[in-house]
Amino acid sequence: MNAMIPVSPGELVDKITILEIKKRNIKAAAKLKLIKTELSHLTKILNEMMGTSKRIKPAVLVEKKKLKAVNKSLWDIENKIRVKEAKKNFDKGFIELARLVYLTNDRRSVIKNKVNILFGSSIKEIKQYSRYR
Repeated sequence: MNAMIPVSPGELVDKITILEIKKRNIKAAAKLKLIKTELSHLTKILNEMMGTSKRIKPAVLVEKKKLKAVNKSLWDIENKIRVKEAKKNFDKGFIELARLVYLTNDRRSVIKNKVNILFGSSIKEIKQYSRYR
């Protein structure tokens, strides 16, 4: 049974880009099959949402490309930080990677919100953190 829940378009595009990254990096056949199935379902939904709009589709695809690059960076950052964690190596590099996680996630949030604006979504990602900049 699948849960059908409303999500913002930005969240949908984010999930699709993460699945695309997983499809490229995960080699286990059983996992890959699940990834491909979910990716197919979600891509179909996004394509239906974009339709043939000459305004929305190109703009969404630009933001999707940016979001995929950010999520690829997060994938790499998190893998590196886990290696350091496994070695109990909490050096300057570990600290920099830890900082990169939230800095990169902030960039990710901005892109997701741009997608939400393009679609005129009533569901938006709301964040509130301590000020650090």
